[in-house]
Amino acid sequence: MNKKVVTIVAIVLLLLISVAGYFLFFQGKKSEKILVIARTNKPSSLDPAHIVWTNDYAIAANVFSTLIGYEPGTRKMVPDLATKWEVSNDGKIYTFYLRKGVKFHRGYGELTAEDVKFTFERILDPKTKARYPDFFKSIDKIEIIDKYTVKFILKYPDPAFLTYLAPWRNSFIVCKKAVLEMGDEKFARQPVGTGPFVVEKWNQETGDVILVKNPDYYGEKPKVDKIIYKVIEDPYTQYLALEKGEVDIVSLDISISGLLDRAKSNPNIKVYEKIGGGSLSLTFNLKDPVLSNLKVRQAIAYAINRTEIAVDLLKNTVTEAKGFISPAYVCYTEDIPQYPYNPEKARQLLVEAGYPNGVEIDFYVPSVGVMPRVATLLQQQMAKAGIKVNIKQMDWATWLEATVKTGKAKLAYMPLGGRPPETVVILTNLFSFDPALNTPTGINFMWYGGLVSLLNQMSKEPDPAKRCKLYKQAQVKIMEDLPLYPLYWGKIYVATRTWVKGFNIDTFNSYGDWMEYIDIEGKK
Repeated sequence: MNKKVVTIVAIVLLLLISVAGYFLFFQGKKSEKILVIARTNKPSSLDPAHIVWTNDYAIAANVFSTLIGYEPGTRKMVPDLATKWEVSNDGKIYTFYLRKGVKFHRGYGELTAEDVKFTFERILDPKTKARYPDFFKSIDKIEIIDKYTVKFILKYPDPAFLTYLAPWRNSFIVCKKAVLEMGDEKFARQPVGTGPFVVEKWNQETGDVILVKNPDYYGEKPKVDKIIYKVIEDPYTQYLALEKGEVDIVSLDISISGLLDRAKSNPNIKVYEKIGGGSLSLTFNLKDPVLSNLKVRQAIAYAINRTEIAVDLLKNTVTEAKGFISPAYVCYTEDIPQYPYNPEKARQLLVEAGYPNGVEIDFYVPSVGVMPRVATLLQQQMAKAGIKVNIKQMDWATWLEATVKTGKAKLAYMPLGGRPPETVVILTNLFSFDPALNTPTGINFMWYGGLVSLLNQMSKEPDPAKRCKLYKQAQVKIMEDLPLYPLYWGKIYVATRTWVKGFNIDTFNSYGDWMEYIDIEGKK
């Protein structure tokens, strides 16, 4: 074979190899499984000590792990980072035996009892300014027995202690070394956990967060390679992206006319529906001289037609609230004060309160979902009773600043996702109060301290029947004192592309947990 022929053969072989490599490259890229989840709001923090909203929790739940978990789609407690646990006869000592060989993300080493101890002591340290230290106020001290055994010694029996340790806001175990190296601010943006996914990127401008599969995950290995939490503020635009196949999962804003029927009739979309533990309430800033008057708050309650909101505006996609606690929680009761729609009575109460010419109030409203539309209807309803409402619509971050972070908002919303079913959890979450603080305790931007005594009692009461009575007393007191006025209880509607398999809708967290079980086999 002459040189010319050899050269031609070599060139052809190189071309074939190049072409083959080209197709293998793109086939490899195409085979990467990327799950895209639409979110309405930008996350604010992924540090468990500072997580406030379900939006942040939904991401963090896949980055971190907890000592105990829930069986997917249920509230049955199962081992997670702890393979087992023991409780003393007096209910004051909890001993957890950790899973061995669990690795933190990014080479931060093995999880040990030291990380568990650090996680909860950090939350309880006032310097951390954690959002929900009251969840763990029953802890007296934490002892390390050995590298894989940790003991919690409580001041008193705490009936909700295991609930607080299961997946929920503060309960995610953090890496001590990472927190100390990075500092709180950096750790909130680049968290290090032991969960099935690792934070690859958080775009501070768009709010998009990218998670990648954790190859060292100790549990069931994720079926997708990457999750993109994509911020699309407009809920209708979110749905259009789902129809086009640009996103895989969206939370449906079913107040958009015809959207639910449209989704259900699309053969490429599956709709999941469940009555949840979430709600929307109207909050009153008790530091405000006008709203601090109970009769003014009662007048606002009587001026609101909740049926018009739930039935006429939102087309029965929510349930008119009877009280703050929904039937999803333990010891729900309807035997509480009610304020049926009565604008004339509202006017009379304003006169009795010293406002014969009515009142004028600023209403802080985030530009999210149905809340602006509900606000407009509330404005119209209250105007009939002599209550002038100035709607101040703003983006989510600005709204958070005015409410959760500073507590300056006068009239505002309390949009809640579901909390774990033990009622003390949601009550502690919302109504813990420390008058010495100049920022809201937890998310109590009403500045309401009327439940402190009951919270202390119910958190220490081991008898379920007695605890139930306390829960019912709290529900009555909330509706008597009116730090907030419940508008409706939520229903959860989540739509996915039909190629999404293994999905579970969760009554209390929408779809925050269990992304490791989801597959997208056949995604185009």
